[in-house]
Amino acid sequence: MRKILLLLTVLFVAIMAKADDKVLQILLSDGQVVSINLSEEPRTTYQDGNLVITTTKNTITYPLEQVKTFTYSSVATGIDKPEKMGVAFSKDGEVLTLTGLKPHTKVTLYNVSGQLLKTIDNKDDKKVVVSASQFPFGIYVVKVNGETYKIMKR
Repeated sequence: MRKILLLLTVLFVAIMAKADDKVLQILLSDGQVVSINLSEEPRTTYQDGNLVITTTKNTITYPLEQVKTFTYSSVATGIDKPEKMGVAFSKDGEVLTLTGLKPHTKVTLYNVSGQLLKTIDNKDDKKVVVSASQFPFGIYVVKVNGETYKIMKR
């Protein structure tokens, strides 16, 4: 489990390395969200059942049972970015649909290890339909129009 979490950490640091206003966000079981700016160089480790985050400013420790998730993401500054990109996601069962695409948009799907699973060119259509039935439960990365999105199959 720890190896998977470490792999996720490395993957999301690499994915988000080019984003502006990058943060490490920790969602605790009580609903509290803690954000740490990546300029503070947070380093996540696990010790004695705790998530330990060491930054250039301090060290923070959370018991693992209190941590629901932690991800690396950009700070939301408004809702205009999705409109600019024009890409929308919808899910119906095990089918993921991306709409609002320009013709000949390349959509790529990766597993959490970074392995390319599928590449789709939407040709002249403004949407792409991806069946996830052949993929196991887990976290996947979708790349479209130079943007990267994290999705989870449950």
